[in-house]
Amino acid sequence: MLRALAFAQGHGLPRAERIWATVASALHDEPVDAGLLESVAQAAAPYIMLDAEDGQAVYRLAHRTFRDFLLGGGPRPWPGPRTTGSVSSRP
Repeated sequence: MLRALAFAQGHGLPRAERIWATVASALHDEPVDAGLLESVAQAAAPYIMLDAEDGQAVYRLAHRTFRDFLLGGGPRPWPGPRTTGSVSSRP
């Protein structure tokens, strides 16, 4: 669902006329209903911004790094232990 917002142009995607749900459905190959969209929007509220464009409410990701991550171009949020380089110990 949030990945759909990563593809948004302009100020974001409207929920009106099921535009956000339609984009999310196309990305997930299964229908997204209004109830599921509402649940995700509430759970992810800290990561979503409400804006306006052409007189209607639109939603977008709160930060560009979220967009980059969801589109696969950003750094991993939890890189884990380093696996390269050497560790030396001193006697």
